[in-house]
Amino acid sequence: MTVHRAYFHHPEYSLRLDYAHLTALPDRLWERTDWRALSLVGNQLTALDPRLAQFTELRALDLSGNALTTLPDERVLLQQLEALILSYNQLQHLPEVVCRLPNLRWLLLKGNQIKELPAIIGQLQQLCILDLSFNPIQTLPPALAQIPTLTNLLCASNQFTDFPAVLLQKPQLQQPEHLDLHFRLRLSADGLKNLFVLLRQAQRQRIALSARQALLALLFDRPLDAVRRGDAIALLPLNANRQLRRPLHAYLTAAAAPLQAGSRVYAVGQLQQLDPTWLQQQPWYTAEPGLATHVILGRQPNKTALQALPTAVHWVSEHAVQERWRPLVAMDWLEAERSKLQTLLLSGQEAAITLAVQWLDGSTLVREFAQELLLAYTPLPIAARTLRQQLQQLFARALPQFEPQHLPHPAFVFYKKMPNHTEYAHQTNKSETDLTKRIIQYTHEVTYWEGTTLAQLIFEQTGAGYDYLLRHLPPAALQWWLQQFIEEEYILCFSNLKAMQELPALDAADWSTIRRLDLRGCAFRRAPSLQQLQQLPNLEEIDLRDNPIRYLPRTTLAQFAAYRVFISK
Repeated sequence: MTVHRAYFHHPEYSLRLDYAHLTALPDRLWERTDWRALSLVGNQLTALDPRLAQFTELRALDLSGNALTTLPDERVLLQQLEALILSYNQLQHLPEVVCRLPNLRWLLLKGNQIKELPAIIGQLQQLCILDLSFNPIQTLPPALAQIPTLTNLLCASNQFTDFPAVLLQKPQLQQPEHLDLHFRLRLSADGLKNLFVLLRQAQRQRIALSARQALLALLFDRPLDAVRRGDAIALLPLNANRQLRRPLHAYLTAAAAPLQAGSRVYAVGQLQQLDPTWLQQQPWYTAEPGLATHVILGRQPNKTALQALPTAVHWVSEHAVQERWRPLVAMDWLEAERSKLQTLLLSGQEAAITLAVQWLDGSTLVREFAQELLLAYTPLPIAARTLRQQLQQLFARALPQFEPQHLPHPAFVFYKKMPNHTEYAHQTNKSETDLTKRIIQYTHEVTYWEGTTLAQLIFEQTGAGYDYLLRHLPPAALQWWLQQFIEEEYILCFSNLKAMQELPALDAADWSTIRRLDLRGCAFRRAPSLQQLQQLPNLEEIDLRDNPIRYLPRTTLAQFAAYRVFISK
């Protein structure tokens, strides 16, 4: 921290006695009393001379790197002081005399033994920077919220046992990396950044402190027993934030009474799943918030409408309304058209996809075609906005807990399908590693998109996605999937899997008929191990040509003596 260096720009008014092995202040220091800045870094001072109080013009005092355990208890001590650096001393508590310095702006206490701060620290009304790093601080006093100018708080390597409540009142302290909360309290850095964004919004909207505490519990999956319903409702103006929306909706709708024939439903905010025109035509819908028994919770609800709602109203999701009044139905005639539906969805043609969407709308088959619908959605051009919206509505209606952010960005595609895919290696614009990461990215948070099914569809279309299948298929399913690579009953050919670097497990089925292993054009950097080859008990020949491997060590040659091995020179 270098905030105090500006005070030393005028040498005639500043004095540096750094690393001078001082155990007491020298006599020549008292020859004048108009010092503006005094630096005593790296000495051996264990106490300060009370005569420092005569330096009435002193603005900056740097005592870091000494052995101070306390400070003189003088009420008139350095009343004009603006920067006080006490880093790396032996202080076990912050002397109260420091809290009586009315002009103090920078207080640096890094590397001491301070466990807590006194409540009177709130008297430092000019304080801008407070450095508590590398102290065994366990909590922060509420009095810090009384300091309007405090904008930088450093607490690295603290010993917090819980989130300091004072931070809920000081959203301007928006450097979570300086607070070290993600390490000790296991709070993610991204989650903390989002929290401070929401806290700034809450401050602008004058949301109560108890509601901000509820915000912390909802965002970080903490026990919700202490969260009051009124505090959760107070957070609804922040509903546009997607990290908050899901837990907030889940909390409010958890205790809702079921929708019945006599229910009166009102909607607040922007709906994502229900068509507002259809909704307003229903007999159970009311345009008067005061008459509602149930409220559909959308995005960015109007504050005036929220205030007009009855106290005992029940909150319901769009999905609950659809299940009650627009349930999915089994369309028996579609069962015979499964192969046609898959062909239409994977064709890449907007007209064909539109037809398939029209057939599937309202059908229970949507959940079974979730993978195909996703692969139909991703290659659509951005200009196909209407079809994209139709697919999103189809997902929202049929897939439980669907959120629009679960869909890839409009510019993203899993692969680019080519007219002729006889050469698998040229069918995808993604590497196998990248494709595996992308499949994991869009399937690990949800249950309606299944990674292996998605990868199999991609492989059938382009020959890509096999890296994910080799890594994630269950053993029995993997053995069944590998059967397609058997040629002429005795050749196991993986030459089309250009990114393969090692043999998959082949020990859960009978591979005794295989006499030739074709690995030509793969990515092997070393020969398969003898243990891997023993999975093929009657193997005679191994083709490793056009791989990154160029020679076999002598030890490997001796082990491979029983096989004919081909490699490129």
